[in-house]
This record gives sequence, structure tokens and C-alpha cells, in this order.
Amino acid sequence: SDLRKMGCCGSALDKDTTQRLETVEKQIKALGLKTDDDSLQEAAGHAKELQSLFEIFASASDMRMLEQVQELSDVILRNLLGRIDLPFLQKGPGQYKAALDSIMAVATDLDAVRATKASKMLQSHVDRLNEQIQSQQEKAVDPIIKKIQVMRDKLKQPGQGKNLVAGTKDILDSAEQAFKAAPEAKQVATGLLEQLVAHSIWVLESEALWSEAEACDQVVDLSKGLDDLAERLVKVLQATWDPPITPQAERLRQRKASEACERLVAQAQRHLDADEGGEAYHCLVQLLPWWPSLKASRSLEIVGLFSKMQSFAHEAFLTAAKAGDSAAAEEIRGFATQFDELRGKFAGLPAASGRPLGEALEAGEAKIQVAKSLDIVDAEVAKTTDDDESSNLSLGTTIEALEALKVAWPLGGAEDAALQQRLERSCRGLEMFTFEAVNTAPVEQLTSFMQFAQEYDLRHIALEPASSALRPRLATKAALKCLQRAEGELLKTEGMKPHVLLDSLKAVVAINPDSEDTEVRTVLLRVMTSTNERLLKSFSEAISAEAENEKKELLLQKFAEAADEVRSALKVPGESLVAEMDMKRSDVAEELIDSVRDQLSMGQVASLPREINALARIAKKLPADSAVLQRTQTLATEFVQALNTAPLEEVEGLLENSQHRHLLQSLKDLNCDAPELRSKLLSRVIYSHLETARVLKDLEELEKELELLEKRRKDEAMSADLYVEMSKFVDSMEEVFLAKILEEGRSRGAKVLELTSILDRLKDDGKMLPRLSQAYKVVSLFEEAQGELQKPSGMNPKVVVRVLGDLGPVLESVAEIRGYGETLQDIVEKFKEKLEDACRKACSAEGDVDARLGGLTKLAESGDVAQDTFSKITALSFRKTGFVAAISRVAAEKSLDAIEEELSKESGMNPKVLLQHFQDVGRRGGPGVDLVGDRYSACCDKVGQRMKDSMEEAKTSSNSAKQKALLHFAKEFDAVSGSSLEAELHAQLGEDAA
Repeated sequence: SDLRKMGCCGSALDKDTTQRLETVEKQIKALGLKTDDDSLQEAAGHAKELQSLFEIFASASDMRMLEQVQELSDVILRNLLGRIDLPFLQKGPGQYKAALDSIMAVATDLDAVRATKASKMLQSHVDRLNEQIQSQQEKAVDPIIKKIQVMRDKLKQPGQGKNLVAGTKDILDSAEQAFKAAPEAKQVATGLLEQLVAHSIWVLESEALWSEAEACDQVVDLSKGLDDLAERLVKVLQATWDPPITPQAERLRQRKASEACERLVAQAQRHLDADEGGEAYHCLVQLLPWWPSLKASRSLEIVGLFSKMQSFAHEAFLTAAKAGDSAAAEEIRGFATQFDELRGKFAGLPAASGRPLGEALEAGEAKIQVAKSLDIVDAEVAKTTDDDESSNLSLGTTIEALEALKVAWPLGGAEDAALQQRLERSCRGLEMFTFEAVNTAPVEQLTSFMQFAQEYDLRHIALEPASSALRPRLATKAALKCLQRAEGELLKTEGMKPHVLLDSLKAVVAINPDSEDTEVRTVLLRVMTSTNERLLKSFSEAISAEAENEKKELLLQKFAEAADEVRSALKVPGESLVAEMDMKRSDVAEELIDSVRDQLSMGQVASLPREINALARIAKKLPADSAVLQRTQTLATEFVQALNTAPLEEVEGLLENSQHRHLLQSLKDLNCDAPELRSKLLSRVIYSHLETARVLKDLEELEKELELLEKRRKDEAMSADLYVEMSKFVDSMEEVFLAKILEEGRSRGAKVLELTSILDRLKDDGKMLPRLSQAYKVVSLFEEAQGELQKPSGMNPKVVVRVLGDLGPVLESVAEIRGYGETLQDIVEKFKEKLEDACRKACSAEGDVDARLGGLTKLAESGDVAQDTFSKITALSFRKTGFVAAISRVAAEKSLDAIEEELSKESGMNPKVLLQHFQDVGRRGGPGVDLVGDRYSACCDKVGQRMKDSMEEAKTSSNSAKQKALLHFAKEFDAVSGSSLEAELHAQLGEDAA
């Protein structure tokens, strides 16, 4: 067409692309708010199709189609948002993650066709809902955590210790209930961990309350449950649970079992020494519940005790029998039955080498027992020299055999020379085996061999009174071996195992080497000195570190007490490790005080919560009259005062510090209660960010400030006044952002919309984004029109007219904002100029001028309709410029140019051409004729004068033909110009025009 030749029309979309767009639009609208899996797959396909169409329209710079694609993306986005609600997320990540990933994948595809990212909006939606869920969970769980605290406090009350096991079970049940109700809430996990850590420490410190075997077993079982729950809780916080409580409880149970064993065995021995066999038997009955914890380490003692009791019963039986006391003998037989039953209940003890006690009471079996016992001893010794690795000498079996041998020996072997020679060979074999075992066995087994040597000596001296004792000959070698292992642990720079070190030292105590042994004493002194140094270093680190190491401090304290017991038992000179730890606690506090003061003098406060918390923990264990304690309390006050003038970045760092949540309690513990501290610091930080954000021009820098404000808004210390101040800030930024979108343009305006989303979240009402989105649409339309108007050629006026029409519904939102009306006015003026240029070209070109002008007029009329809409917006600074009037004026001027040219001819003027031009002025000029009225009137006057002059000549020359022609022209001229020339000519001739 002629308009396309002039560069005024854009190219149309191909039929296939148009059909694709129509198809996907119908499918998307049919999608609605469906939430089934099939519809999600359909949405994913629609998003891919929109991406493809977007690329086609973008390459063609077709903004109207691009906008339609974005509007369709809004429909899909609403569908995606509708799928994610509270019930959906309350299922938990394990249930909804796959579905959410699929939804986010569709949103990511939509990002390519949108100015505001669908994925960001979707994620923000998910985050808000998750915050609601976690908030609901935290509120629901808070009474449970408070209930746990109440239960803990109740257990600590006088007389409640008896309920430790039941109370701990209730606490674990409540903690499990809370964790189940809020499995992903970090604040809940943190609160539960704090309760469990504190309770586990109290349970360990309250060991006196669970002194019975049954209670110990119950505490160990509860410790396993507590460790299991704690492991799950720390996973939520991405941390580790170290050290677990179960090994500590098991070690305490083991210690209590050992203490009970030592006490009951000693009592039994005293009863046996006092010929109170029945009381000794009851000691073993009381020991039975502890046996599962003892059988791995104390079998020899128990075997020995059973052997002694058996010997006691045997001797008593022989005495009764010799005295003819049948009643006593029968009573001993009954005791023998109970004794054998009790021994059978001690699972894991070696089978008795001899017959049961009842049978062994028979005096006639004495000599048989001697031979049998020697056979057992020889068989056990033989195991140490054969090639069968599956069989090893049994110490318990050997001791039982020796005990049986000792009992039977006076009757069955003392007078037999052959048995005496066998006894000497057997004992030499046993002693050679024991020496070799001490040389090669691991340290853990040394105490067993030393115990064996002691048991052996007790029996051997009875068998061979002139023999030398075995145990003293082994003690030096065994003690040095234990000390070497202890030194090995102390030499480790990392990974030292305290229990190995302590067990090695306790083994030396159990071995009890000669106190005059110079070699042992030298090594022992070196080991104890290194132990003190190593433990003091670890203690210093523990009390200076994070709160979670309070458990380590407790363990080190208990280790120190045990080490001091070793020092006392072995009579090692030197300071008590417990006392040195108390001095070290004061030294560390002094160092921390100096460090804090140095940082305060430099305005550095961000990292100080760690030191303040450590000082608070240390202060709890300092004496009330300690000068260090007073300095610590003074420092706390100085710290709070310093926060008022500390650099803002340091205050922000302090708020971010993970230790800050313990800071208020620490200050309170130091007699410096500051309950509103965090709120005041937060207020200072937020006001600073608000002031900075108000003056920032750079969008990236502003985004950083807004994100920081959004982060601070979630702080639990936010006050109502801060919320109000933040809301005022948001309100003040609305007009700023509206102007900013116009200033930044479409490309950067999307960034402004992202920042608007943050502002809406700051106020939590979502009211600003819709208006800013309208402004963004206005700016996009402005730039689309400006892009066409700036083209030197090929401008598509239909695009500009369409933009003007699209602007009408959205301008209201920005009408009062400075710059929008001016920009619109500029677009209208420039478009008017373009239309005038097009009109001039149309009038000057060959061909159907009227058709070309008709097309321009239709465009101008549409533009005028749009301007009428603009004029109705009262707040908009806009003045209408009529497009139709403008092109009418140009068309009229072109016709007047032709008329003036024709009238300028001295001769040869063509009346028909002249009439045609006058007719064009009326037909093409339209309202424009009014704009060129003076020129038009002048031309009419000139034509009238020329006609009157010609008529005067015709009248003078009586040229009737010319007169007639002039009258005919005048009639036609009057018809097109509205003049009365014909009447004037008739009057000139003296005729009546009628």
C-alpha cells in the first residue's frame, strides 16, 4: 500500500505464529486454578510455548504481542501460586519437595518472558508461608518447652531427686513431642537442645541420685534416647552433638559398679575373716545386679571370692563333721545348694574346676581333687605352648584350680612326693607364662594379669610356704608399660584420648609398684607433670570457648579429680590439678577482661559476645569475694555503655553474632541487666539504614539497604515504633519510586519493581507494587512510542496510535507524578509533527491524494480520541493538540499554495484548475480551513477582483460571450467558496442576478 511505501505501517505477523498465540491463550485460560498433576504438566508446556513466542515477538520488536505474552504468563503464575498454600507446605519437605521443584521449574521458564521474575515471586510466597508455619509451630511448641523447664526445675527441688529417672523420661517424651510438632524449626531445635544440654549436665552431676544398679541401667537407657533425639536436633542446625552423654553415663555406671564391687567384696572378705559365711553370701547376692557391668573386668575377683566362700564352707563342713555336729553339717549342705545356684546366676564366670560345693564337701575326694586341679593347671599351661590359636590359658579356670588345689592339698597332696614335684613344675610353668604375658599383652590386660599374680600368690604361699611371691616381681615391668602408654597419649598433638590416659594411670594405682622403685618414680613424676600441663591447657581453651564446651569443662573437672586421686594414691609430689584449674579460671578471666577492654577502646564490639558469655560462665564459679569477679561485673557495665557510641558496622556485626542470643542472660548473670539492649541496638541500626536508603540513587546500593532492612524486620526485638517508622519510610518512597521508574526507563525499571516488592514486604501490605507495575507499563508504552518517533524513516504510526490508546487506562495512577505529563506532551507534539510531514508528502505525491489523506485522518481521529481521555484526567499536566486539525491545516495550506500560484499568473490562468483547488480546500482542509482563514479570504477577494475587472472589460467591449462565461465561472466559484461573486457581477452589469 501507499502507507507502507511511506514507512508508516508495520509488517503483520505470519499466520502460523498468530495461530500459535491464539491456541496457547485458549489453553492457558482453560487452565484456570486447577491444581492436579496433569494440569501442572500442561502449565509447563504452556510456559515453554510462551518462551518460544516471546523470542519471536522480541526479534520483531512487537511490544503489543510481548505484553500479551506477559499477561498470559500472569495467568500461569496465578495458577502456580494457587498450588502452594499452608496445607501443601505443612506436609513437610519430604512430602512436598518434588512437587515444589516441578512448580519452580515452570516459574523459572516464565522468568524469560517477564519483567518481574516469577521464580522470585513464587519463592517469596513460599518463604512467607514457611515463616507462618514455623511461627505457628514455635507458638505451639513454646508451652511444651516451658513445661520441660518446669519439670527440670521441679526435679532440682529438695526431695525430688528420687524422681530423676521418671522425670527424665517425661522430659524426653515432651521433647520428642515438641520436635515432632516442629521438625524443621531451628528456633525450636535450639531451645530443645539448650534444655537437653542443661538437663544432661544436671543428670551427670547428680550421680548420687542413681546409685542403685537398676537406676544406673535406666539412666543409661535414657541417655541413649537423649543422644538419639539430640542427634536429630543438631541436624536441623547443621551442627554436631559432641560429646554424647551415653558413654559418660556408661562410664559412671561402670565406676559405680566397680565401687559397689570393691565395697561388697571387701565386706564379704571381712565376713569370711569373721567366719560369717552367710553374710558374705548376702554380699554376693547384692553384687548380682551389678554383674553385667563387671563380668568383663572383675571376673577374677568374683571367681576368687566364690572360691574363698567355697573353701570357707568346705572347712566349716569338715569342722562340723569332725566334731559330730550333724545339724551344722546339714545346714552347710543346704547353704551349698544356694551357693551353687547363686554362682550359676553370675553369667560368664568359668565353670567350676571342681565339683559343686555340695559334692566337694565329701572329705574323701580331697586327693582326687588335688590331682584333678594339677591336671587343670597343666592343661592350661600347655595351651600356652601348643600351636592351636583358638585355645588360650584361662586365668579364671587356673585360679579356681589353684584354690581347689589349696583346699584339697592338706588332705590329698601334702604327704605325696610325686604330687609335690608336679606342683613345682606346674607353678614354674604358670610363672613363665605370666612373665611372658606381661611383656606382650596390651595395657588393658595388665591389671588382669597382676590380679592373677596376686590371686596366685595367695594360693601358692599356702601350697609352698617357702616360695617367693610372683606379683612383686611383675609390678615394675607392668607399671612402666602403663606409664609408657600414658606418655604416648600425652605426646599426641591432637586426638588424645583422656580415658586411655586416665585408665593407664589408674592401672598403675592398681598395680601398686614399690614406692622405692626409682625408675618407676621418675617416669611417673614426668607423666603426672605432663598430665597437669595438658589438662590445664585444655581447661583454659574450654572455659574460653563456645557455650557448648561447658560439657567439656565438666569432664575435665572430673578428670582432674580422678588425676588427683591417682597422685594421692601413688604419693606423687606436686600441686593438686583441681586447685591449679581453679587458679587457671581466674587467670583466664583476667585475660578475657584485658582483651575485652582493648577491643572496647578501639570501638570493636561485634565479636565481644563470645568473650562476655565466657566471662559470665567463668564468673559463676569464682568465689563471691573474688576481685576478678568484681572486675568482671564492672566490665559488663562498661560494655553496655560502649555500645551507645560504637561504630554502626560493629553494632550490626554484634546483632549478627550467633553468641548474641546468650548475651542478655550473661549480662544479667554479671549484675548488669539490660533487657531492652537488643531492641535499642536494633533501633539504631534500622534508623541508620532508613536514612541511608532515603538518599541513595543507585539501585544496587538501595537494594542492599532494603534487603538489610527486610532482614532486620524479622528480628524478634522489633518494637511497634520501629514497625511504624518503617511503614512511614515505605509510604515516603512510593512517589520516589514512581519518578525513579520514569527516570530509569523500561530496562532498569524492572529493577525498581523488584525493590518495590521488598518495600511491600517491609510494610506487609503489598499495596505499592500494583501501582508501580502500572507506572512500569506507562513507561514501557512511552518508550515504545518514542522508539517509533525517533526513527528517521519507517515509523509505524499505527504503533504510536495504539500506544496512545493503551495509555489511557493506566495514566491515572501516575497523573500527579512530575515528568509523566511532560513526557506524554512531548510524545503527542512529536507525533503531530510526524503526521504533518506525512500529510505534506501525501499532498505532493502523485496518485490518489484523497485516499492517502483519508488514511492519515483515521489515524489522527484515533489519536484525538486518546487525547480526549488524557484531558479528562484532572491531575495530569497535559494540553490537547488536535491531530485532525493539524493535518487539515497542512492540506488546506497546500491547496492555497496552488491557488496563489495560479492567481499569480498575469495571463493564462486556468479557471477549471483554480476551481478544483478551491474545492480541495473545502474537501481536504476540513477544520484546517479555519486555521488559514486570512489566506483563504485573500484568495477569494483576489478571484472576485479579477472577475470584476474581466467583466468590466467584457461590458465595455459588449462581449456577451465573455460576460456569459464569467457569470458561469462565478456561479461555480460561489458553489465551492460560499461567495456571492455571481450576484456582484450581475449587479456590475446592471442586471438582477435572479
